[in-house]
Amino acid sequence: VLSSIQMFYLNNIPLNFRFVNTHHSKLRKLAEKFFGSWGEAIEAAGFDYDEIKKNKGWGKPYLAEDGTLYRSQTEGQVADELYKMKQEESIIEYTSQSIIMSGKGWFCDFVVTLNNGAKLYLEVDDIDYTGKKKDQDEEKFLFYEKANYFLHRIKSCRNLKNIIDRYTTWFTIPAVDSVITAHKNPDGDALASIRAVYNYIISKGCKASIRLAGEIPKNLSWLLDGTKVSKKIPETTENIVVLDCGPTKDRLGWDLPDGIPIYNIDHHKTRMEENDPDNNIHVIDGCSTASLLYSRFGIRDEILVVGVYTDTLFTKKISEVFYFLGDFNLDEEIVDSYLSKINSNPDRKIWDLLNKAKTHRCKNGFLIAEIDDFASPDVLESIMQIFFKLSESVCFIYGKHKMVKLRTSNPALDVSEIAKKYSGGGHPYASMCQVNGVLSEFKSLIRSLDIPKVIDGYEESNNEY
Repeated sequence: VLSSIQMFYLNNIPLNFRFVNTHHSKLRKLAEKFFGSWGEAIEAAGFDYDEIKKNKGWGKPYLAEDGTLYRSQTEGQVADELYKMKQEESIIEYTSQSIIMSGKGWFCDFVVTLNNGAKLYLEVDDIDYTGKKKDQDEEKFLFYEKANYFLHRIKSCRNLKNIIDRYTTWFTIPAVDSVITAHKNPDGDALASIRAVYNYIISKGCKASIRLAGEIPKNLSWLLDGTKVSKKIPETTENIVVLDCGPTKDRLGWDLPDGIPIYNIDHHKTRMEENDPDNNIHVIDGCSTASLLYSRFGIRDEILVVGVYTDTLFTKKISEVFYFLGDFNLDEEIVDSYLSKINSNPDRKIWDLLNKAKTHRCKNGFLIAEIDDFASPDVLESIMQIFFKLSESVCFIYGKHKMVKLRTSNPALDVSEIAKKYSGGGHPYASMCQVNGVLSEFKSLIRSLDIPKVIDGYEESNNEY
């Protein structure tokens, strides 16, 4: 026990009770057996336990093998493991303290580029934080989820190599002769995902063909130009990749043959009770299958933007589109060419305004959205409906004249009462007004509202906000 404690100390491994109890409980139990307590064992090993308690592995700087001085021993040890994996070519690259949102000042501890091309975001954090730090972390990790980023949280370097190897293996589509398919009557997400996987298989020097049932929308048929679409399964087929749906006849519209492995990728989590990558089933909650191919599987095909756009613009996960496009770094000409091909020119104004919109979700559930441009009534109403799908209560402020649209689906909230204060009007669920005064004061009013929740017909006050 004493030599283990001394070895831990020399190797900069935290010796505070919480860390040891979490990661080395057997050692802690033996220490208590022979010395009465963990603190007495530390003292017997020749160290000051009061000083040991201060060092939780987070406050003591650590010079890692990559030459970087990290803010904690734990981060430094993770860096050493990543440095070793890079030398062994188990990963392509890693960066530390990469910014993920400049406005919030959020940084990711490590961004690792896996051998399949995907980016894995590693957060080395103590999940037992309380108070303000805990609230900030929760907001940050919610951002990761909404942005569909590939995140893993760790508390030490233990098993890190196994974790990365497992992710790389799980999320690598087999490079073999394959048939690629999706649900019958495929939409933009299914077709863009099919084309991206088709291009990936071909780029690996393998054969690929596409099998589909139902009708293909005319404005999306160009996605399959230059591909091999077959009604039969080629004899050389070694794998069937099913995209954007479950591998069943009622969804595919045709019978899958026996004896050929199936690799399933879908973003509809409700279709699968368990996500078991060991069986080549990947059902992950995300804005689109196209976004999963990008974030999890490292496929950087530009055609994926069509899938993200067409499957997400009018859904509750609209914010994910912008994070995806920002990371993808597509230029305007490419986006314009895709939108023109799918006849979405009327949507272009909506797309532009949404990109410029400033949004803030209040703790009371209100979504405050601001747009400077004054567009046509039809475009504004379309944008309003998109925001309304993001939250049950929306305060939409647009134009230089500070026009406001208020919407809610909460029967306990009457937005017309808010509008009346500013000489506006409407009904309890939809009202309009014009802010004649300081806009910040109006937004403070919205944020300070104590909105009752309705649960089984009873109102419950949101006093915690």
